[in-house]
Formats: sequence, C-alpha cells, structure tokens
Amino acid sequence: MIFQRFAQNRLFKLLTFNILLQVFPLLAGLLSVPYTLNLLGQELFTIYALAIGFILSLGYLNFGITTGVNRDLAYTNIEDSKERSVIFWTGLISMILISILILLVLSTLMPFYIEQLNSQSEGVIEQASIFFKKLILQTPLIFVLLFFRSVLESQTKFEITATNRAAINSLLLTSPILIGFFDLPFIFLVDIFLILHLVSFFWLGYFCREFLLNLKPVYNHKAFKNLIISGSSLTLISISMLIFLYGDRFILSTKVDLLTASYFIAPLDLLMRFSLIYGSASAVFFPIFSSLNGKKNYSDLRSLFEISYWLVFVGVFSILFGITLFMPQLLGIWLGTDFAEKSIFVTLVLTFGILFTGLTAIPFKALVSLHQENTLGFFYILSSMMYIFLSYFLITNFGIVGAASAFLIRGVIELVLLNIFISLKLKQINDNNRNQFLDILFKSMAPLALLIALIFLDFTILYKFIVLFIFICFALLFFRKYFMLLKIFKI
Repeated sequence: MIFQRFAQNRLFKLLTFNILLQVFPLLAGLLSVPYTLNLLGQELFTIYALAIGFILSLGYLNFGITTGVNRDLAYTNIEDSKERSVIFWTGLISMILISILILLVLSTLMPFYIEQLNSQSEGVIEQASIFFKKLILQTPLIFVLLFFRSVLESQTKFEITATNRAAINSLLLTSPILIGFFDLPFIFLVDIFLILHLVSFFWLGYFCREFLLNLKPVYNHKAFKNLIISGSSLTLISISMLIFLYGDRFILSTKVDLLTASYFIAPLDLLMRFSLIYGSASAVFFPIFSSLNGKKNYSDLRSLFEISYWLVFVGVFSILFGITLFMPQLLGIWLGTDFAEKSIFVTLVLTFGILFTGLTAIPFKALVSLHQENTLGFFYILSSMMYIFLSYFLITNFGIVGAASAFLIRGVIELVLLNIFISLKLKQINDNNRNQFLDILFKSMAPLALLIALIFLDFTILYKFIVLFIFICFALLFFRKYFMLLKIFKI
C-alpha cells in the first residue's frame, strides 16, 4: 500500500519487537535500584543516578544531527547511494566536531557544578569530581553511538538498534551489582561504562559498514553548513528537552543535600525508564512519518498519527495505572517502608508527569517529520526558560515536592500545546470535518481525568486487583483493535 520495499506488516512487527525489548532495562532498573541504594548509600547513589542522566542527556545535545540525518536518509531514495553517503559522512563528521565542543564546555563547567554539591559524608564530593571527569571524556564515543543508531533506524533496522539499546541500558543499570560482587571501588563504575560503550561502538559500526567501508567517503562542506543551519532549530529543541528532563535534578542537588534529593531522584530514575517504551515507539514511527510526508500521503500520515498516539497512551497509562493503584505497597517492597513514607507523594506526582511527558513523544515526532522544527524550536526554548524559573522557585520554596510539581505542570502544558499544533497542521494539509477543539481536549485531558479519578478510589487490596484485572482486559481489547489497524500499513 505505501512502501513496497518493506515486508508486509513490518511496522507491526518492528513496533512490537522494539517495545518488548525495553522490558529488560525496565526490569533491570526495578530490581537493581534497591540493591544499588543499599550498596552505595543514598549520596553515592545520587551521583550514580546523575551519571546515568548525563549519558541519556547527551542524546539531546547533538544539535539535532541525529534527527536530521534520520529524517534525510528516510526521505532519500534508497538507490541514491552517493546522496546517502553525503548525508552519512556529513552527519558523522558534524557529530564528532560537536562532541568535542561539548566535551570542552562540560569540562570547563563541571568544577563549578561540583562546588555546589552538598554532602553529609566525607569523600563523596571528591569521588563525584573524579567520576564526572572520567565520564565526560566518553562524550565523543557516546555521540558516535547515537549517530550510528539514527542511521540504522532511518533504514528501519530496529532489530539491531533495539537489541543494542536494551542490552547496553540493562548492563548500565545493573553495573553496580558487578562492583558489589567483586568488591570494586565506586569509581570503577565509570570504567564499566567505557567498556560497554566500546562494545556498542563495534557492534553498531559493523552494521553501518556499507558507509564506513567506503574508501572515498563523500563529505560536502555545503551540506555540512546546511545541516548545521537547518539543525539550529532542532538544537534549540534538544537543549530545551535536556532542561525539561534533567534541569530539575541538578537544581535540586544544589538546593538540598544529596540525601534529601534521593527521595526525588530514586523514583524519578525508575519512572524515567518508561521513556524507553514511548521513546522506542516514537522512534519506529518517526521515519515512517517522514516517508509519508515525502510521498505527500497525508491521509495515511494522519491515520498513522492517530493510531500511534492512542497505542502509546494505552501502553503507558496501563503500566502507570497499576503503579498508582498499588503505589504504597510497591514503594514499601521496592525501597523500604521508611523511604516509601518520605517519597510516596513525590512519586505520585512524578507518575502523572511521566504520563504526560510520554504522550508528547508522538505529536512531537510527527511535527518534526513535517519540518515544523522552526516553530517548535521557538516554542521549546521559550518554554524551557520558563521551566527553569518555575523549577527554581518551586524547589526553593517546596523542595522535592516543588520539583515534582514543576515536572507535572510542564508535562501538562507541553502536551496541550503540541496537540493544538499538530491538530492544526494536519487539518491544514489534510482538511476534514472533525471538531478540532474536542479532539485536542480529549487527547490532552483524558489522561489527567483518569489519573485524578484514581486518587479518590480507596480500595482494599482485593478490589484493587479486581479493578486492575478489568482494566487490563479493556486495554488488551484496545491494543488488539489498534494493532490490527497497524497491519494495513504494509511498509
């Protein structure tokens, strides 16, 4: 129906495979956090969690190169090997240059950040300084890995990238178990990170060999300039998202002691793992959105957007529904009664925030595929500046509760505005008679209404299991309906 070069129902298979593999890092995080907290202590755990956050944050600091290369390769005819080589090598060289720039900037700023940390234990600040210095040196390597993944995903080779991402993330999240088993020092964790990144480099590099083995790599200075210029808006978006996702953690770590910060960072660290699910789903749909736009097949693009949005909604909401329903019990089992009592309200607010953040992934990717990054760049950089002030104010006055509240407020506003933007854009390119206001309102407010209603349900454990069972049955029926709709896209 759409792209004859792909196998029948390939989108359905890729989406299922890509999402299911992310269960492994989720389980790795869930099972390893209690052990890691006990092994490292709450302060070193906070440093470790910030390091994991730093690694993930590099995906937002590449000046939009990965997104641009992914879109351009998906848009370009697969038979045009010369043009594809220009895109690859221009992108790779750009990534290396940018990574060196980022390394220099981070190396300069890092001592100032370390000075702001507060610790109740001797030697923690010194260990944090050494740890972050060694980690920052891995920046160019991590950037190249991100680039290789974007190239493979533009060709819908998600079997490779999803397996790599799931394996590396699972090992990163369980690496403290290794140092505990062999009685190694905390600093050795960063060396484990380096080994994992080197293995990943050769793994992904092998599958990019069609470009890497080109004895005469095609690099175009003009294309490099255009990529940087066109990527300026994507850069603003990336920096803004970095602020959205990690700014509150770093502000909090300088405003309260590391012990108190752990009551926010530990549950957020786990809940953010759900980004692997909605991120994987949006990664599958993005090159398809781009290809449909290139073919001017706007009717199918709208249909695929609707299907993908509700699939992500039901998938993420189903998991968070169960977590919210049994939150007191789960937190007590996971981190202990004392930790649970001090973090349960914060975790509840963060759960709401994660739902809204997850739902923004699909409209955002759809808008970028439609080349709307200029408008998005303006929106995100303005929003991020407002978010910094909001976070600083709420954290200063309300501590970890303020940080969680800022995270939720930002998620709600972002989702509403992105749904307004994508609805207007889709109506512009594929006019129909749908009520835009009701469509936007339902997409944006349904998750909030459902979760707020859940707060007021005071069930016994037995009734909670019954409610969860009934909800799962409805969710499975919903999944079946929309997965069947996916099968019409023979990509």
